[in-house]
Amino acid sequence: MGTPHEHDSSCAVAHGDARPGAEDRTLVAVFATPVAAHLLRYGADLGYRTFLIDPDKDRDGATDLPPLDGSADVVVTDHHRPELGPVLRDVLTQPVRWIGVMGNPRHPAPH
Repeated sequence: MGTPHEHDSSCAVAHGDARPGAEDRTLVAVFATPVAAHLLRYGADLGYRTFLIDPDKDRDGATDLPPLDGSADVVVTDHHRPELGPVLRDVLTQPVRWIGVMGNPRHPAPH
């Protein structure tokens, strides 16, 4: 559950009494989806640097993954895209803090 100090600061952020400590954090959403749009909007509101990556040049976002460091959280927002494997391969070569893949549990993906 964390130390008492961590809990106090989390509560202060939740109640709007303190700003979240995300100024040096990066949020990368992979694949241009409605979920990615929401994540990036909320991440920006919380002070994250945000990036949208989509390998399909006909969609929104950058086609290439930027250099990332330990301040980056990466969220893949479509588990059915055929580019998922290569994108995850590329993300895993970088020292990111966290990687997540979202999808509907009623529609399992091949990954």
